[in-house]
Amino acid sequence: MREQRYSRKLMIKLKQDPFGLRVNGARARSVDLLRPGDLLETGLSDESRPSAAEPYEREVPVLYEDDDLIVYDKPAGLACHPSGIHRADTLAGVFAADCLRRGLAPSPLRLASRLDRDTTGALVAAKHQLAAGRLWKTVQKRYLAVAAGRLEPAEGRICLPIIREAPRSMRRVVDPAGQEAVTEYRTLAAGDGMSLLGIVLPTGRTHQIRVHLSYLGHPLCGDTFYGGESAKIGRQALHCAAVIFPHPADGREMRVPSPVPADMARLFGRIEGAEKAAGGFCANYEEG
Repeated sequence: MREQRYSRKLMIKLKQDPFGLRVNGARARSVDLLRPGDLLETGLSDESRPSAAEPYEREVPVLYEDDDLIVYDKPAGLACHPSGIHRADTLAGVFAADCLRRGLAPSPLRLASRLDRDTTGALVAAKHQLAAGRLWKTVQKRYLAVAAGRLEPAEGRICLPIIREAPRSMRRVVDPAGQEAVTEYRTLAAGDGMSLLGIVLPTGRTHQIRVHLSYLGHPLCGDTFYGGESAKIGRQALHCAAVIFPHPADGREMRVPSPVPADMARLFGRIEGAEKAAGGFCANYEEG
C-alpha cells in the first residue's frame, strides 16, 4: 500500500473535525492504535471547508482532469483568487461556475501551484482537501521566458533573496533581509535583442523570475512593472509550459504540457530555433 502524506495544516483540520478521522465508522483520535483489518477513513465536514468564490462565466481550457484534480491552461489577464481589484473575474470563479454547470455545489479552488495574473500556462488545482494535502509542495513547473538582451553566463543559478518593497506594495525587490529565492535558468536561443530562457524554480517567491531577471538587467519582455519594454508583447513574456507532479491518488508521475500562447509564439518567431529549443527544454530538463 502506498504511503499517504498529509500536510500539517490538513492534519490539524482532520483532528478538529468530528468527521475527520474515523476507524471502522467510529470517530477516532490521531493517537489511537490501529489493528490488522481496521478501516481508517479521513474526511472533512461541510463546515470545515473554505467557501467557494462567486461564479464567473468564462471558458478556460482544461489540460487534464479527473476526480481528484484539474489542470487549467490559464490565460493572461486572469487572477487566480479574488482580491481587492478582482472580486469575480478569477480562476476560482471559473471553477465555481464549472461546478454549477455540472449540477454540483460551487467548490473552492484549492491551488497546488500559482501564477501571476498575466502569466500564462498550466495551473494545478485539487478538487478536494485530501488531494490538496497530498499535492502540497509536490508540483514542479517548467517555465519559458523571453528576456531582454543576452544573459552571461548563458545558464546558471540565481540566488538572491527577495522581499516586499513596502508593507502594502505588490512590488518585490532583491534585499539581503528577504526570503531565500533561487532561480535556475538556461538560455535556449537568442536573437533580435532577446533571449529565450528555460527556467525551473527550486523556491517559489512572488514575482521571483521577474524580480531576479530585472535585477540582473534583463527584464522580461513586456514586463513594464519591472522595467521591461512593451513594444513586442503587451504583458510579461512568461509561460508555465509544463507541470510535473505525483498523482494524489496513486503516486504515478503526471506530466502535463501547456501549448505556447499566440503572443509568445510571435516572439519565438523572431528568435531562430526558439520553437524547437522550447519543446526540448520542457521534455528533458532535470533540476539540479
